[in-house]
Amino acid sequence: MSRYLKEVINDLSNEEVFLINNLIDNKYVDLNKLIHIDKDYLMNSIINSNNAKILYLSALHIKNAPIEKLADKIIETKEASFIFEFLKNVKNAPKDKLIKSLIDLKSARHIYLAALSIDDAPIEELSKAILETNNSEYIYLFARTLNNIDMMSLANRLIELKDPVYIYRFARDIKDAPIEELASAIIETKNSEYIYFFIKFVKNAPIELLANALIDLEDQRYIELIKEFIKDKKNNIEDDTDLIVEETEEEISLDDGPILTK
Repeated sequence: MSRYLKEVINDLSNEEVFLINNLIDNKYVDLNKLIHIDKDYLMNSIINSNNAKILYLSALHIKNAPIEKLADKIIETKEASFIFEFLKNVKNAPKDKLIKSLIDLKSARHIYLAALSIDDAPIEELSKAILETNNSEYIYLFARTLNNIDMMSLANRLIELKDPVYIYRFARDIKDAPIEELASAIIETKNSEYIYFFIKFVKNAPIELLANALIDLEDQRYIELIKEFIKDKKNNIEDDTDLIVEETEEEISLDDGPILTK
């Protein structure tokens, strides 16, 4: 570790390297107790290191560290993972500028995590930003786990991206998802597997429309599977109807009044 730090920060003494090693081992450091260190020089060395991990850990563990300066420098590194950790864990971190840097980097994972885990995060702004990433997975997760969002905008972007996996998952998992529009979109992907999944697992799926699309694709495997599914579904409906009739007759027969028959 010491050799690595020597390469990142020039001309550090052994005591200074030991200090930063403690930071990397997540140990709290009070610079005022280290009498043999030029504290201003050390902090300037850390700030000018351009090493995101050291910048983050210094902000997290050095008492009275210059948080604003460290935040500015970590933004310059463009390392989204440490920018997010700084945002999430450093007390008095400048949230607005750190969130803006994640948006500017178009880091879908960290935009989503900021919306999910940062108190008072600007959800509307982050929702727009997640659309700009064109990342189907995190657009879907945004819709699935967050409240007070523009769900239709997220659905429409997935439709534009033509990603069959997340079009299907969105329709399956998101309350009030626009099923008809998503069904049309899954047909446009011409992906037999996910058209079949849409039919089988999405509540209120337009089965006839989707089944016809499968037939048009002439994918015999999924045509046979959908025939079997529709047959089973029809049989289940008939079985449920018979069960309702049996239960109704049983209830009537237990009634003290006369048995009414058609």
